[in-house]
Amino acid sequence: DPNTTRPREGGGGFVRDPYPGNIIPLNQLDPVAQNILKYYPKPNRTPDNIFTNANNVLLNLGANKDARQWTVKGDHNFSPNNRAFLRYTLWNHKDDQAGTGNGYFPDRLPRVRNDNYTNRNAIFSDTHFFNATTIHDFKFSVVRQHFPFVPASVGTNPAASLGLPASVPDTTFPQVSFQGIPSAQNFPSGFGTIHGFLAFHTLQLQDSLTMVRGRHTWKMGVEFRKDLYNLAGCFSCAGNISFNTRLTGNPQQLAGTGSGFASFLVGAAASASVDQNAGVSYENFSQSYYINDDWKVTPRLTLNVGLRYDYQSIARERNGGISNFNPFVINPQNGLPGKLEFANLDFDTVQAPDRNDFGPRFGFALDVFGNGKTVVRGGAGIFYSLQGTHHANEAFAALGYRGNTTTYLPPEGNSDLPAFYLRNGFPFPVQAPIGNAIGPSAFQSQNQTHVERGTRTPYSQQYTLSMQHALPGRMLLEAGYSGNHGVKLDGAGWDYNQLDPQFLSLGQSLNDRVANPYAGRVSGAFGGSTLVRRQLLRPFPYYNNITINRPNLGNSIYHSFLLNVEKRFSQGFAFLASYTFGKQISDTITGFGFAGSEQVNVNPQQNGKFDRARERAIHSTD
Repeated sequence: DPNTTRPREGGGGFVRDPYPGNIIPLNQLDPVAQNILKYYPKPNRTPDNIFTNANNVLLNLGANKDARQWTVKGDHNFSPNNRAFLRYTLWNHKDDQAGTGNGYFPDRLPRVRNDNYTNRNAIFSDTHFFNATTIHDFKFSVVRQHFPFVPASVGTNPAASLGLPASVPDTTFPQVSFQGIPSAQNFPSGFGTIHGFLAFHTLQLQDSLTMVRGRHTWKMGVEFRKDLYNLAGCFSCAGNISFNTRLTGNPQQLAGTGSGFASFLVGAAASASVDQNAGVSYENFSQSYYINDDWKVTPRLTLNVGLRYDYQSIARERNGGISNFNPFVINPQNGLPGKLEFANLDFDTVQAPDRNDFGPRFGFALDVFGNGKTVVRGGAGIFYSLQGTHHANEAFAALGYRGNTTTYLPPEGNSDLPAFYLRNGFPFPVQAPIGNAIGPSAFQSQNQTHVERGTRTPYSQQYTLSMQHALPGRMLLEAGYSGNHGVKLDGAGWDYNQLDPQFLSLGQSLNDRVANPYAGRVSGAFGGSTLVRRQLLRPFPYYNNITINRPNLGNSIYHSFLLNVEKRFSQGFAFLASYTFGKQISDTITGFGFAGSEQVNVNPQQNGKFDRARERAIHSTD
């Protein structure tokens, strides 16, 4: 019973009393939890497992999707040497997301989010042949994307309908999750807590010139690109509320005790977070210059040599809506290390631009014996990642503007106490997005994000070597190697405020309350007269986690081998046999599937401050 939690006599953590008969009394069931449970379907079939009640519900719930695409293209020849085309494409996709997130709520209100995605793009291209050896190519394109996403609960007073007080924003349903129940359906399902609108706008100009001069084929050109990124919305609009096993478990022996669902039934929340955003509008400009020469040195040997230079400006928020926590300076308001800094007030751009993005390329093709039967090809190059405005939205913090997350933690950082009870709502108001007026001391006792100024553009070193040999009988044998070395990749975030592992030897005494030297100097859960020892031993005891976001620490290495035997079609017969082998090792990314495709995700480091080397492992999709 979490209501009976008290310090253990003589120290050494906390104790609490079990419920009589291991049954929660009816008068202790939280009314908000009871209202949420009404949305869950009742069993309609015999479970596959009578002990776990697995698969005791079978439902056939509908989902609505609609898509259309239009393309119009016009071509015009100004002269035999000058041709152009103009193309316009419209693509619209509507999806109510009713099947997303293992959603088995019969009522569409907690299951549906209405997405309306529209993409419009236009391109103009002009190609001019000055003569047989000189070609000029010009392209200009515009892309606009518009994406509103609105949960079905918006406008229905969803939080109030559950019995939550006014301290909980009444935008969508709050997200409720339980620990310790495999495959448990969170409430609401899918994207039901994410509400807002997203828009992209890209302008791109490409201009190139190709010249053939003797044994040399030169190609040179420029590319200019301007990106705009607009986002207004919230991802946990009414809060993300977590219920763990600890609050209904035995504090002295947590293993095998407690239930996240029981904690939910009595409304004992372990933690919660709410974000409220003013919206952001990022813009950046990139420019590229390149020159390449295909040089036919001899009839048997061709070389390819090139150089590309990329410059990407650091994305700016057009209204100055970027902030960054700086742990290396003193806060003038309280004299403690660490303060929240703001664009146009404390810095111009949160990162320094990288002006060193030179990408050399080299390749060759060699007819080994001069008879056209054995050819060796190889190449290597450096390729830089396009950062753009989407990267800025993912990497840059904006407390006071966007990512304005209010966190609710247990009093004094004591994880044996509830952060609050569900029926009472949030214990203090959600922090509104008021920009730099929140000041350098905002979000004390909560999470902060630091972006390192000296980051660099991620790049990959790619190299390949292959051989092809013609065999009798119209057979072709091919063997090849390819490698890819990722350098300075956007790495997994790590906690700068991590507790030093040397203190773990203190065991249960880490949960003891001790005098708080910061009482009265900071606000929030860590500003009381006492603090648990575990929190006080952190480098910044008056903050929770301080995430070093997207550091350039990531590295990856990939090697692959290909063996291919092919018989070309003759006399009604052809065949192809291939063997491939590859291995990828990385320290920052993992694979995941989304919408039927394999993608990658960045995972937080387990012990990023003290032992990053152990993050290096075989890639999860290897």
